[in-house]
Amino acid sequence: MLENILKNKSIFIFDLDGTLIDSVGIWNKIDQKLIQDLGHIVVPENIINLDRDRIIGASTSGSPYDDYVSYLNDKYKMNKSIGELADYRVYLMNEILKHEVSVRPYAVELIELLRELGMTLILATTTTRRNLATYCNENPDTQRLDFENNFSLILSMEDVTFFKPNPEIFNKVVELMHIDRKKVIIIEDSIVGIKAANAAGIASIAVAEKHSSKSTDELKKCANVYIDSLGEIYEVLSKNLVKKAKKPEK
Repeated sequence: MLENILKNKSIFIFDLDGTLIDSVGIWNKIDQKLIQDLGHIVVPENIINLDRDRIIGASTSGSPYDDYVSYLNDKYKMNKSIGELADYRVYLMNEILKHEVSVRPYAVELIELLRELGMTLILATTTTRRNLATYCNENPDTQRLDFENNFSLILSMEDVTFFKPNPEIFNKVVELMHIDRKKVIIIEDSIVGIKAANAAGIASIAVAEKHSSKSTDELKKCANVYIDSLGEIYEVLSKNLVKKAKKPEK
């Protein structure tokens, strides 16, 4: 099934958080610390993760993260302004993103292989440009993805009005790159990302992520293919590369 879905695909759109880098748990850790420091209660990370996906995914405003912070403020009675909460969240985030976020297994190898195969790579993420700059310039492990040289287009939170599951970010990729949707595959780890891919009419692969385990059944239903690791894509494409190398000249 995976090999079939990859046939005739020449454009790969990747999500970032949870897909190429192991960062979803970091956001849970940041928000858990925020709630503990200002709301004076310890909330399990799985509850935080589900709440964040739900609030951001349902947001129809131009500031989904402000909606999420407002939700935390109300739910945990923090009695702070949105600006104060957002600033404190950024403070907690900075050092963690520099030192605790790592690349997911096979991410670097897969990106290098795709480039070798002549594929077009695109990053479509709802993380901020500020976070991307940290991953590009200040985190030694995520720097190995070599974002600037490997991706033909990078879209971040600031480039869209609506977040996934709204398909805006994927539709924008199609418009900017003038590409045929039939040649595109989207690789995501979250249900909101897969739903956005479906809404954009583009085939998708869902890669397992430990913090999205409660959504596994839904991911399997919504995605064209569900895989346990990026290594599965790497293995299929490596075989194709070997076949191509062995093909005799006419």
